[in-house]
Amino acid sequence: MIVGATVGAGFAAFETAGYALQTFIKHLDNHAVLDIVSTEAQRGVLAPFGHITWTALVGGAIFAAWRGEKFGPIAPVAWTFAGVVALHAAWDATYGWAILVAKGVAGDGWHAEWPKTESWIGSPTGAELTAFNVAYDVFIGLNALIGTVWLIRRWRAYSAEADSPASE
Repeated sequence: MIVGATVGAGFAAFETAGYALQTFIKHLDNHAVLDIVSTEAQRGVLAPFGHITWTALVGGAIFAAWRGEKFGPIAPVAWTFAGVVALHAAWDATYGWAILVAKGVAGDGWHAEWPKTESWIGSPTGAELTAFNVAYDVFIGLNALIGTVWLIRRWRAYSAEADSPASE
């Protein structure tokens, strides 16, 4: 799990550098440094609950399946990978879902459509921004909680398995 988390940290750092460059290019004419620092701070706070957690879970599953010179059952690795993909997809969709909730709660009402950022045309009102921020934070928090609980449970299970007499 530690090897997986290390790989995730490296990827998260690389991806964050890309976001910083994108922010710099996007805001060349207006406070680029402030926008970059804001982007870096947000990603730094969220990093342990995203790629680091996800790759730790997959790494743990892979190493738990390794049985000496052969690879054990593949199903736990596949299910872990599928779960991690679902968490990542939910994380990526959070922005769109938060817009959908904000428009439903404080905007022009609920609309049955696939959530996408392009659907927010114009400037949102103060109430819409508040609803968006609350919804976004709740969705990200739930995703982080699910990943963290899953990680802790797997860590304990792998540790117990490693400490059992059968594994020696």
